[in-house]
Amino acid sequence: MILAHFSFMDAKPYGSPMIPGAVYSKKDAPSSPEEASHMEHTLYHQAIGSLMYTAIATHPNTSFTISALSHFLANPGNTHWEAVKHVFHYLKGTKDLQLTYGSERQDLQGYTDADGSTQEDQQAMSGYTFLINRGTISWSARRQELITLSTAEVEYVAATHAAKEAKWLHKLFGKLFPHLLDLPMTLFLDNQSVIKLTTTDNYHAWTKHLDQLYHFIHNLVSKQVIKLVYCPSEDMVMDTLTKALLKWKVVAHASSLGMCCKVCTLWTIQDTAVCHSSQSSSHRASHPVVRSQASHTTISDDRHIVMCVSRQSATTGQSCDPLHSVSDHELSG
Repeated sequence: MILAHFSFMDAKPYGSPMIPGAVYSKKDAPSSPEEASHMEHTLYHQAIGSLMYTAIATHPNTSFTISALSHFLANPGNTHWEAVKHVFHYLKGTKDLQLTYGSERQDLQGYTDADGSTQEDQQAMSGYTFLINRGTISWSARRQELITLSTAEVEYVAATHAAKEAKWLHKLFGKLFPHLLDLPMTLFLDNQSVIKLTTTDNYHAWTKHLDQLYHFIHNLVSKQVIKLVYCPSEDMVMDTLTKALLKWKVVAHASSLGMCCKVCTLWTIQDTAVCHSSQSSSHRASHPVVRSQASHTTISDDRHIVMCVSRQSATTGQSCDPLHSVSDHELSG
C-alpha cells in the first residue's frame, strides 16, 4: 500500500488534495546548499511516481495536483515536498473510496473544462472526464501545449481534446456495446462562446490563428457525433481536475465522478437494482450530474449492478459518506 510504504498510515486525514489558492513555482526550489542537501534525501521522485498511479487509476480528482507537482521533479523544494505530503493526507481520508458503476442507467457522456488563471507559465490546465452509468471510465488533466489569448480559446482547445477522446470512446463502445450508444454523445462544457463557435461558421478573427487541428470538434458536431450542452460552472465536475477546490466541493465532485466508499457492494441481481443516493431530487431535475434522494430507483437489468449506498449501507447500517473519516471541521474549509 502506498500509504504504508511512505509511512502515512497514521497521518491526519485531509479533505482536499491541494490547498485552495496555493501556487507552486520553480522559485520554490532550494535556495541554500543545506536545503538542497535535505531535498536530496527526500523521496520526492518516488512519491510522485507512486501518486501517479492514483491519478490515472483510482482517484481522478488528484490528477491536477500530481500533474502540477510533477513539473518540479528536476529541482523540487521543501514547499513542493510539503504539497506532496498533503496529497498523502488526502488519500488517508479517502482510502475507502473507489470508482463504482451502475448506480443509475446513463448513456456515455463527457465533461470538459479548462483553467488558465492559476498557471505561472500562462499555459492553461485543461482536461476531460467521461462517464457511463454514473461511473468515470476515462479522464485527463494536463497543461495545454500552446499559449492561448482568451478564455474562449482555452475552452475551445480543451473541448477539441475532449472531442478526440469522445470519438475514440464512441468507436470502442460501438464494437463492444453498440446497444449502449445513443448518438449524438453529450459533451458538457461551461462556455457559451465555444458552443456558438462549434455550431456556426467557425471562421472568426479571434480563432483564425489556431491550427486547423483544433477545429476538429466543429466537424464532429456538424456530423452529430457529439452534442455540446452548456453546464453551469457551479455544477462542472471537471473543476476538480483543473484547479484546487474547497473541501466541500471536492467531496461533491468526488461523488459525481462515481467515487463511493467500499461498503458499496457488487451484487448480481436478476430482476431489480436499488440505488440509494445522497442528494435531493429537486437538484437532480436541474442538472443531470447530481444524484437524487429518491428512496428507491428501480432499474430492470440482468447484469452485474453496483449497489451504491451513498449515505447508509443497506447491509451494515454504517455511514457511507465520501470522506466519512474526515471531521466536519476539515470539510468546512
